[in-house]
Amino acid sequence: MNVMDLINWRELSRRITGNGQNIRKNKIPKKHQPKVDSLCELLTKWDQDLKAEEELIELMENNSYEEVKTELTKYLINDTKNRKPRKRITKIPSNKPKNNNITTSNT
Repeated sequence: MNVMDLINWRELSRRITGNGQNIRKNKIPKKHQPKVDSLCELLTKWDQDLKAEEELIELMENNSYEEVKTELTKYLINDTKNRKPRKRITKIPSNKPKNNNITTSNT
């Protein structure tokens, strides 16, 4: 399947440029190409996931538990390898000053 067939080019052009005629399927300006490429990558991944899900459902209907388990494991391992690494979230610093020298007196 060509994911470019799924795109509503007029709406995409309007969203990116403000004009529905600037970006077309057969003419993508260079400065907008990275955004279109990013969308196509996402649509390709979505299409692959959809196909994998359909294959898994078919596999579940026609095979034993062990075969399904093996295929699902292969899919999950492959999906993990293809996934982009997530950014590590660091602890947000607090505005409160640290007071390590707290003393209490019993008077």
